[in-house]
Amino acid sequence: MDTVTLDDINLRLLDVLQTQARLTSAQVSEHLGLSQSACLERWRRLEKQGVIRRYRTDIDVDRVASNIRVFCEVSLDPDRPEALRPLIADCMAVPEVVSIYRNDGPYHLLVSVVCRNVRHYHDLTDALIARNPAILRFSGHVVLHRIKVFQGYPLGLLTGKTLPPVTPAPLQTTQAPLRLDGLHLKILTTLQTEGRLSNLALAERVALSPSPCLERVKRLEQHGYIAQYVTEIDLERCLPHLYVMAEVSLGNHGIEEFRRFEAAMASFPEIISSYKIAGPFDYTMDIICRDWDHFRALEQRLAALCPALCGLRVAEVKQRLKHFAGFPLPMLTQPG
Repeated sequence: MDTVTLDDINLRLLDVLQTQARLTSAQVSEHLGLSQSACLERWRRLEKQGVIRRYRTDIDVDRVASNIRVFCEVSLDPDRPEALRPLIADCMAVPEVVSIYRNDGPYHLLVSVVCRNVRHYHDLTDALIARNPAILRFSGHVVLHRIKVFQGYPLGLLTGKTLPPVTPAPLQTTQAPLRLDGLHLKILTTLQTEGRLSNLALAERVALSPSPCLERVKRLEQHGYIAQYVTEIDLERCLPHLYVMAEVSLGNHGIEEFRRFEAAMASFPEIISSYKIAGPFDYTMDIICRDWDHFRALEQRLAALCPALCGLRVAEVKQRLKHFAGFPLPMLTQPG
């Protein structure tokens, strides 16, 4: 894969767009101190080079439908390496499998699954295991709570450059639920993978006139169903980095220790997302660093802030096989 060298202006452009994908070219050019035409030229070039993969919408799926989210660690028979490819193909074809990672660590694949309920999850995983007899271990960690929402990659830390702080305006203004109908679900499903779709195009897609379509989108934002609009950056194309998934055990399960650890996670931009999970570990974290030295320094700082930290199991992500492309909302909202 050809790599792309980013100058300071392109780094700032990506940084401001990471969690504000619906900004206009006029707003971005003002932030960068560029003319609108120069800003657009850089923006389009980053899209063409594949540095910007796509634009998506971060949806609070827990507000849309009851669901169970499980991170599944999958290990295969080491004497059957040929079984990996058909397993990946099977997982890719299942809409409830929202992401797949090939890892270098205690398991071969990390498969993220979202289902309506426990029965749905067991039926799905039983079918996968039955079709892939080379699976030796299929262990799931149920997500109890999302602790840290993705807030962008730490582009400044990865490049050693100081970037101006970016503070996106929060979309949510009320926790009051909406009565969602089929049109709301169509809007959310469409925006999940097309975060910069214009209101006119969205209205045509969901068979609404533009004005009521825009009103529905605004209400979904105001009521917290739409959390943010994300620009997906392909780090493999532009910046050397280390992607690590780490599972955490705390030696003390007191409320204050949990709070202390969650506050510490929030303070590290390298920890791009984290979840509280059930099972032998207490948390899982996605971490982006420059290299292993950077990661070890982060690990030491985290341990210094949280003396209750007693275990950290690490797996390096070697390949993202299935990028997150949204939740299967129609399936999650089916009865049963």
